[in-house]
Amino acid sequence: MNFDFYGLVNVGNRGQICLPLDVRRDFGIKSGEFVNIVFLKKMTGILITKDTPPKIGVLFENNKVQDSGQIILPKTLRDEHNIKEGMKFLVMKKKGSCLLLLDFNCLKTKLNTLLKKFEVLENEQ
Repeated sequence: MNFDFYGLVNVGNRGQICLPLDVRRDFGIKSGEFVNIVFLKKMTGILITKDTPPKIGVLFENNKVQDSGQIILPKTLRDEHNIKEGMKFLVMKKKGSCLLLLDFNCLKTKLNTLLKKFEVLENEQ
């Protein structure tokens, strides 16, 4: 799979995240446009798309992009999935597709588990 990585974004006190300028430019997101926000339970992530969202998660709402590139994650999304101020999401884009924001702490935990399994396998040899 071919992904572009854009770094991390933090969730603000009102559920806002600011999409970096290069993300907005590469994805063609302009202020005043609306984007769809879909929660991906299996991946603990958020999918953002300008097109009709795929039926792979729970669509929360159509959200307007502010001048600063901010979007507000809906309160229902934050409440239902325990998204809190200060959480970090890794921002990435699959070529020709949508934006994907993955819970950074969840990714670190899964990666650490995988590395421990590799360590056990390595020690068995």
